[in-house]
Formats: sequence, structure tokens, C-alpha cells
Amino acid sequence: MKFFPNIIADWWYRSPVPLNRNVDIVIYSYNRPMQLYALLESIHHYMSGMGTIYVIYRVSHDRYDAGYGIIRNKFPAVCYVRQGTDPEKDFKALTLDAVYNSSNAYVMFAVDDIIVKNVVDLAYCAKMLACTGAYGFYLRLGKNISYSYANDRFEKVPNLAAVEGDMYSWMLGDGECEWRYAHTVDMTIYRKKDIRRALYNLCYENPNTFEGHWSTLAYKVMHRKALCFEYSKIVNIPLNLVQNVCNNRHMGAYTPDELLELFEKGFRIDIHDFYKIQNNGPHMDYQLHFVVLSDEEWL
Repeated sequence: MKFFPNIIADWWYRSPVPLNRNVDIVIYSYNRPMQLYALLESIHHYMSGMGTIYVIYRVSHDRYDAGYGIIRNKFPAVCYVRQGTDPEKDFKALTLDAVYNSSNAYVMFAVDDIIVKNVVDLAYCAKMLACTGAYGFYLRLGKNISYSYANDRFEKVPNLAAVEGDMYSWMLGDGECEWRYAHTVDMTIYRKKDIRRALYNLCYENPNTFEGHWSTLAYKVMHRKALCFEYSKIVNIPLNLVQNVCNNRHMGAYTPDELLELFEKGFRIDIHDFYKIQNNGPHMDYQLHFVVLSDEEWL
């Protein structure tokens, strides 16, 4: 078995009290307990410096809700909010509540098919945003990122200026594709005050329209500096499509029902495979390996 560091104490699994540090995380999930479990497990193993972790989720039927129930029992420190019967109407309100009902000054958004692949201290990232005045800290970017999966094209890594240790900066307007994509729900840390006007004024009903409409405002920050580590800290595995808003490129590897059935049988994505993986794009195709929970782990 591969080794990877466990940087958060085991009480993270057990504590009903949300962590209260610097960077809140707002995660969106729909009919994907298998992927969400892998994301939360990878956060547990690799991330520190979190504030409150929110999961805003919705389901199409009760079997999916039972799957999320397994996750709630495993990760009780997370705040879970299930969307109602008209999710397009409550999505924005739930997002604003998650972001601005917390006193923490920083936030990052995430979708459920992300996996964290290396150690990162979010509080340190927030500190460096404050020290440099940068607009965002992009955990999805690094010197290894030279390909846009969504656009199926290669891109130049912009001229990166050394900041401190393995941290680099660039001007958003100098980047191509992913390197100038300022507004994303793929784990970028922002100051809440910087994005407040956009989050309140824009119209959005789901993660796709949220990111899409928010991206139309990117021209306003092209003059701003951005931060990343030398190598990206996360990777997005686009196994399937669960929404009909955007026809995003994806693998089509498993249907949501197939993954749910595996999840119900105790199978989990083996996140060990992704430790320090050298993906060349924020998204990548990958043939998953699954592990089976022991009887003890089910308890």
C-alpha cells in the first residue's frame, strides 16, 4: 500500500463542531456520494487550516440520500445542507448563507469530483494572499498545468515569479485558458469581500450557471496578481455528467447509478493513486481503482 501523510487528527472524523480557522470550503454535490466521499477523505488527509466545510447537495431519489447519509455519519464535522424540491430557486440563497454566515474572511468553492492530491495549509495560503494582495490562490494550477481538458488544447504556462518557497505569482491577464480563468468553483481561495458584490448581484441556479455567469466578470480582474504552488494540489476526475445545463466534456466511465450501487456495497475510490500525481491539466481522464471497506470501517 502506498503511504501518504495524515495531517489532521482522527477527531476530524468524529467532532460535531465545525473547524473554525481561516478558509471556509463550500462544496456542491448532486447524486455523487462516491465522489464526494473521496473528496472529503482527501481533504481529511491533505488539508489543514480550514474554517467551516459546507456541503450543499441534492438528490434525485432516496437511495442517493441514503448514500449521503453514510457520508454524514463518517464526516460529522461537515455542515450538510440538502436542497429542496425546487433546487434552482434555493441554490443562490444557500450559497450566500454558506459564504457570509461565517465570520471567516476567505472562502473557496469545490465540486464533488475533485480529489486533493498533496498537502496544503489553507491558512498559509490565506496569509500569502494578504501579504501579496493577490486576487486568488489557485490550487488547481502549477507548472505542471499546460493543457485545458475542457477546451482540448495545450496552453503556455505564463511567466511565473517566485514568491516564497514553492509559491509563484503571475498576472491573470498574461495567462491562457486555465491560467486566465479567474472565477472557478475548483478550489481557488478568494477574499469574501472581493467577491461579495458579484455573488449577490449575479443570477445563478446551480454550480454551472454560478461559475459561468461569474466568469463574465473576469475582465475586471485581469490586472490582478494570482498565486499558485509549483505543482497543483488538486485534480478533477470528470467521470460522468449528472446535470443537463452544460454539456461538459467527460469520460462517461460510470453512470451515477452504477457508482451508487458500488458505494452501497462498500466500495470507495482509492485516493492513494492520486498522491502527487503529475496531471497536465486541472481535469484528467483516469481509470479508477476501488477499495472495499472492512467490517470495522463500516462501523
